[in-house]
Amino acid sequence: MSSPNPTSLMADWLSDNLADWLRSLERKHDVDMFVQRCVLPHISSYGVNSMYEFMKDDYDDDEVSLNPLRQPNPEKEGTNGD
Repeated sequence: MSSPNPTSLMADWLSDNLADWLRSLERKHDVDMFVQRCVLPHISSYGVNSMYEFMKDDYDDDEVSLNPLRQPNPEKEGTNGD
């Protein structure tokens, strides 16, 4: 029998612990930083579509505009470190 893949073991651990860890964060800034640095840079287009469909009904905003000229909103989206 082969050794378990370390990445699979970490994914299992994250699956078991991530939601509780996020709930334990005390500051909105910490959640924002985690999402900006750890989640969004690594999410696939499938993941973006899945998350969008899962979340969009919880917001009163219109659906996302697919305007390629859309300018980022730093107040809502954070910055890219510039």
